[in-house]
Amino acid sequence: MPSSIQRVTSITTLAALLLGAIALPGTAAAGTRWVDDDGRAGPTTCNGTKVARKTIKGAITASAAGDLIKVCPGVYAGQLVFTGAKNGLTVRSMTPGGAKVRLPAAESGTIIDVANVTGLTLKGLAIQSPTGDACGGSRTGVSIASSTGVSLQKLSLRATGTATLTGCTLDTGITSSASATTISGGSIVDFSSDGVVAYSGGSLLVDGLSLTFAHAAESPATIANGINAQSGAAVTLRNVTIGGPATAGVSTSLLSKGIQDWAPGMVIENATISRVRTAIEVDNGDDVTVDGLSVSSSTTGVRLVAGSGGDISGVVTSDVTTGIKAEGLTGATIHDNTLTGASCVDNTSGSKTAGTGNTWTNNTAASSSPFGLCETPPM
Repeated sequence: MPSSIQRVTSITTLAALLLGAIALPGTAAAGTRWVDDDGRAGPTTCNGTKVARKTIKGAITASAAGDLIKVCPGVYAGQLVFTGAKNGLTVRSMTPGGAKVRLPAAESGTIIDVANVTGLTLKGLAIQSPTGDACGGSRTGVSIASSTGVSLQKLSLRATGTATLTGCTLDTGITSSASATTISGGSIVDFSSDGVVAYSGGSLLVDGLSLTFAHAAESPATIANGINAQSGAAVTLRNVTIGGPATAGVSTSLLSKGIQDWAPGMVIENATISRVRTAIEVDNGDDVTVDGLSVSSSTTGVRLVAGSGGDISGVVTSDVTTGIKAEGLTGATIHDNTLTGASCVDNTSGSKTAGTGNTWTNNTAASSSPFGLCETPPM
């Protein structure tokens, strides 16, 4: 017959097992929620028969921190709002671009609003603004504020319709003033003001994003910018592609600036920019780094307006008038650039190369002003 000690030990062990099986508030394992506009999906595919939420908004409301929301293809109308109770939440389109998120036709404003969240991930969603809607204003695709570690993965944002510069335009694709925001892959098409804006106080990494300013056969005012880095933001750009396709239907440059830099310490690596007035404009960005830039069918490659310091290298031009122009920025090292058919210009004065305020080495260009900045390749 078991001793009293053995009985107590067995009861204690059983109690521990039972407690371990019960999820305590705040410590529950992450859950998975399905969304399908027909109300049926899961547990493994969108063709499942389990009861599912019909709206993404409803799934967000029902979710706890760390949950996964799987969204099946469909059109989902309604603003999505993520707040602090949704830390670590992931919303994923089961088919890339298949889950289309829109505001109701009569609403303007922000389509996806993120505030006071840590570790949110949005993946594969298509965020759209049909310009034929009667919203009476413009829209922003995604706005991120007072948050940390928000990850936007392979999102597709665009204005849709035949007149994408009028009506309910997609004014700005993505804005962020948050810390450690990342944009990985994806595309932003036919915005009317800025593709991406990084505001003061935030840090942003963009890798592999494509921004296209096409607008069918409309004639744009060329006031838009691909990526706008405001003063006080910390921004790194890698492998971005910016511009308008040759089939856009207009002969003028489609963007004012591919990248506009007001942010000290901005890093730009391996960018491809076409059909813009200026590929990169540094307006007050101290210590900017450009390491790899391909520019084509544009007026200016790199324009250094104001600031100090920096390293500009790996710029390659084709069908560009002015390859690199230093207007007011001094203290930069400009080296190893191939400005085919373009000029290199430095309007500053100082004790550096050719009496300018910058150091120019190992550059080639069609012409140099003053003489000595860039070598002219042999005919």
